[in-house]
Amino acid sequence: MISLSNGKSSKDSMVSKKKFNLADYELVKITWNDAQDHETGWTDLNKAKKHKLAAVVSIGWILSQTDKQIILVGDFIPEDGTTSRITIIPKDWCQTITTLVDGKDGS
Repeated sequence: MISLSNGKSSKDSMVSKKKFNLADYELVKITWNDAQDHETGWTDLNKAKKHKLAAVVSIGWILSQTDKQIILVGDFIPEDGTTSRITIIPKDWCQTITTLVDGKDGS
């Protein structure tokens, strides 16, 4: 490996970084129901019957979607093409999907 004058190695220079353009992704607010786990151990049946789904509100960019799921991401680093806070939501769990900013530069 060769050190370059900018302090990076030749290996670093060979890796091409894919850049994200946030204007290509739709920013949405999704309200959906999630499964919920409750305490373990013995529970009264009447109390168990009162358990509910977790009502969730998620805001993020739709990275991709199919007829079964939406992949939503909460954070991007556009310069290096990385993302975090990835949530995969089953579409049939979604109650509403509200577009906040259109993708594909449709603003």
